[in-house]
Amino acid sequence: MMNARLSLLLGLVLTCNACATKIDGLYVSDSFKAAEIKGGPMVTGGVTDVRSGYRRTDSNTYSALLLAEIKDERAYINVKPVETLIQALGEETYDATLQTYTSSGLDEAALSKIASKLPGIRFVALAKVESNVTEKSSAHQAASETKDDKGKVTRNPETTTKKHSRTILATMHVYDLQKKNVAFSGQVTKSKEASQTYTVTSIGNVLSVVNTLNGKDDDATYPTPKAPETREVLSNVFEGFAENFPKAD
Repeated sequence: MMNARLSLLLGLVLTCNACATKIDGLYVSDSFKAAEIKGGPMVTGGVTDVRSGYRRTDSNTYSALLLAEIKDERAYINVKPVETLIQALGEETYDATLQTYTSSGLDEAALSKIASKLPGIRFVALAKVESNVTEKSSAHQAASETKDDKGKVTRNPETTTKKHSRTILATMHVYDLQKKNVAFSGQVTKSKEASQTYTVTSIGNVLSVVNTLNGKDDDATYPTPKAPETREVLSNVFEGFAENFPKAD
């Protein structure tokens, strides 16, 4: 009976672990444990983009998303908003720090400066978007007929489905301000898709031919929906990171 219970518990643990988002290149230091995290607040320091660079407005918006996901996944963590770091460093120094993080990451000297301005704060979490790609696709379904057990025929019309996806790859670093090194890092990729299905009609076919002759693509007849917003996908990315943070003891 005891062995059966142990097997059941082990199975539940394995299942739970399998639910967490996979992090590529995951690194977790010995100091990034629940007990250590409880000992001092964490600050969400900013979110940058390696392609477009650091933009304060976007960074603040996405930092709020990061904070929300950490709180949602790990309620025991005392997370402070990005404004905490901005006020401590001053806007000019903060902007320079985020630009440095975007290009190369933060070294011991930079972490020492932050630590001196944030006494009592143990960790600072930053993220950078490595790629943010949208892609359009379509699928065509020919008209068909189906027959149920009673012989009733159902006619399925010809359809075309337009899809628009967004895929984001982001890197996160949680820095330990006490030890002046990286406590947690890795990369997460998430995608989200919007789709719209249209019934193809004879009028639609005529319009499609006319638009083609006029040099327009198929979107003129059957519009592709907008791709999900960056913030929508980033929320899933940050959720994936937070799922891998230590659980409360």
